[in-house]
Amino acid sequence: MSTARDSATLLANDKINIVSGFAAGVDMNAHRAALAAGGTTTVVLAEGILRFRVKKDIRDLWDDSRTLVVSEFGPNLPWSVSHAMQRNKTICGLSRAMVLIEARSTGGSIEAGRDCLRMGLPLFAAVYEGSPDSATGNEELLRNGAKRLMNSRSRDLPNMAPVLEAIANPLKPSGGFVKNFV
Repeated sequence: MSTARDSATLLANDKINIVSGFAAGVDMNAHRAALAAGGTTTVVLAEGILRFRVKKDIRDLWDDSRTLVVSEFGPNLPWSVSHAMQRNKTICGLSRAMVLIEARSTGGSIEAGRDCLRMGLPLFAAVYEGSPDSATGNEELLRNGAKRLMNSRSRDLPNMAPVLEAIANPLKPSGGFVKNFV
């Protein structure tokens, strides 16, 4: 989760809005980091807007003036797997690049990464020593056009320079792009 937190913090410090779902784990870490850094964030729901409630684990940082909550679903529709998959495509559509923290070989995160690549959106997948089970899909995405998100050797933080360049030059061919935010 530190990669999600560090990436979101660095991007928020550069005035980049963080776009993500509202799930526990990576999504919540990204939103929390953006708000803690004084940045902005967009929450994309997989349910109707009237079902939205600020979760306890982010309530202490929540700021209506720096947070946008959106849903493409009917106001009272409950969460569903198909809504979550559609929501991930919406996250891609709202983003200029995607940082994918962890994708298993199946599930919503790897599908979001694949969607990103199909859309031609720059995709940056975190690289881990020993490739943990929670990030086995990252390797597939890297083989198929995602760019490597590496830690800076000097700061031991994710190197956001390539992500910022992709955001600044959206028409320049980028090769691929978090799930999770940006």
